[in-house]
This record gives sequence, C-alpha cells and structure tokens, in this order.
Amino acid sequence: MSNFSSSGTAMDGQEDPVSGEISPQGLLVAFLAIVAEAVAARLLELGVADQLLISGCRAFIQLSLLGVILHPIFTASNPGIVLGYIFGFMILVSAYEAAARPKVTYPGIFRNAVLSLGGSLLVAGVVLLIIVAPSPWYNAQYLIPLAGMLINNSLSGVALALNEMIDHLTTHKEYVSVLLAFGATPWEAAWPGFVRSAQKALIPAINGMNVIGLVTIPGMMTGQILGGASPVKAARYQIVITFLISACSFMSVGFICLLTIRECFDHEGRHDLACMVKQSRLKIAQWSLPPSIRRCLLAPLRCLR
Repeated sequence: MSNFSSSGTAMDGQEDPVSGEISPQGLLVAFLAIVAEAVAARLLELGVADQLLISGCRAFIQLSLLGVILHPIFTASNPGIVLGYIFGFMILVSAYEAAARPKVTYPGIFRNAVLSLGGSLLVAGVVLLIIVAPSPWYNAQYLIPLAGMLINNSLSGVALALNEMIDHLTTHKEYVSVLLAFGATPWEAAWPGFVRSAQKALIPAINGMNVIGLVTIPGMMTGQILGGASPVKAARYQIVITFLISACSFMSVGFICLLTIRECFDHEGRHDLACMVKQSRLKIAQWSLPPSIRRCLLAPLRCLR
C-alpha cells in the first residue's frame, strides 16, 4: 500500500514547475475570457450572455472562499474539523443539490440523499484510506480533495437516479398497481423502475471509465504530474480513485433508489403517492447574487445590441 505524507509529491531533486503564485493581473486576464464569451453571446443573441457572466463571477467567488476556508483547515490538522467539513458541509450541500433536481419530490428526500451520499462515502472512503494510506490518515490535504471527487460523481448519479425513480413511480402508477394486484411485493413491483434508474444513473461512470486516459488526462493524475510526481505513480493513483468513484456512485445510486421506493409505499404495501409534491427547492445554480452586484455586472452587456 502507498503512503502519502504531508511533505508533498514532488520528485526528489526537482523543483516544482508550478509553485509560483498567480497574480491578480493573471486572474483578470483569465476572467477576460468569460467577458469575451458573454459579449460574443450577447452580439449573437444566444440568450446566455447573462448566465455566462454571472456563473463566471460565482465561480470566482466560490473558489476564492474555498481557498480561504480550506487554509485554516489544512493548518489545523484536526480530524474532527476535517471530518466535520466533509460530512457536515460537503455532504449536506451535495444532498441538497441532489434533492433539488427532481421536478417532483417527497418530504424525506433530503434525508435520504444525505444517507445515500454519506453512507457510500464512508464505505468507499475507508477503502481509499487503506489503499492510499496518507500520513496522518486525516491529512486534510489529501482527504478533502479525494472525498470531493467521490462526492461529486456520486451526486450526479444520485440526482439521475432520483429523477428516474420518482418518474417511474408516478407515471407508471397503473403498472405498479397491477403488479401489486397479482401478488407482487412493493420491492418486486418497483424493481423494473429500480433497474432502469440504476442503468441510467451509472451511464456517466461507465462512459468515463471507457474513455479515461484516451481523451484527456484525468484531474487527479494531472494534479500529481503538475506537482512533480512520475506519470506511472500518478496513473496508479488515478486508477484507484476511478474504481472507487465507480463503487461509490454504485452504492449511492442503490441506496437512494431503495429509500425512495420505501417512501412510496405505506406500511401495508400499498402504492401511496400522497407524499409526492411539486419541487419547491431552488438548485444551487439558481441562487442569485445580490441585485446590486447583478446590475453592476450586467450593465455593460445591456448597452450591446
């Protein structure tokens, strides 16, 4: 098993080629790419100019805040703080986003998303710690980014599975009722929907593994290579994280489907959709910047025709 220490991954005797700070001027030049996109979209009347500019500003704010938040967490090197950030913030935000995506929802959807994402992360995280063996095991420099990779991919799977499972149980109510009338249990009646939901939710993970390393260099491998690690070593770590991402997604998709099925049947096994209501949560992408900031950002675009 490998051992990640806090001393870094740079190869002995080699200077880190990307250790320099990015200046504010460099950030401004990069941001001009977003501005150019927004201007072009406005001139071409694509209807996405506002979204491009707002999302670019959100990305800048969110990533800047992330750097400020993670710095003291990395410095503290406290297992309680690290695990609290992962399970008390990352999991909760991901569960909220997963619960906000379906058009139809039910009262326990957020709780079920937390259980699905948290449970799958716990299992996959323990396996990952055994294989990678960072020193110490709670080293935030490795634990938080690795957990983020697992959570992000599981979030996509859970959101797809939720949407498909709820759609099956609501739009195929007669089909499920017929199966129940012929003596099927609730789990048997909902099984075709479970299969379809799992298949659809796992397609991104399967497709990702099919093309990984051919189309582009994956994120973790890129980071290690930029940090000075040998490509062979970086590839091995990427293989481990790729397999565990797939496993974590598989578990979270299975958990959320089973928990959703349980919510849609009463204690006597009858198909009960009384709990289903129209979605009222806003997706994170729909959270708006303060109106004053929006007006300042979008004012130049309004002048373009």
